[in-house]
Amino acid sequence: MGGLPWCSRGLPAACDMTRVVLEGGADDALVFPPYLSPHCDETLFDYYAAIVAVAGQGLDLIIYQRGGRELPTETLCRLAASTTSSG
Repeated sequence: MGGLPWCSRGLPAACDMTRVVLEGGADDALVFPPYLSPHCDETLFDYYAAIVAVAGQGLDLIIYQRGGRELPTETLCRLAASTTSSG
């Protein structure tokens, strides 16, 4: 994986990895949804919003969406309005 940290252990670990790449000088980060668990749109918004809060203005986030669990445009717009996320 080119020396990049890999994580699939939920929100605390995703926030930790966001801090790692931010402190390492990355410009952006690809953020995956929670793995193997169904979530409603609001729960996914809260998940991504917590990561956005860690990233602050120093890191652009690319919100990865996989088939069957895509966020509505309105939810992505709420995330984009909260800071420097992109999707």
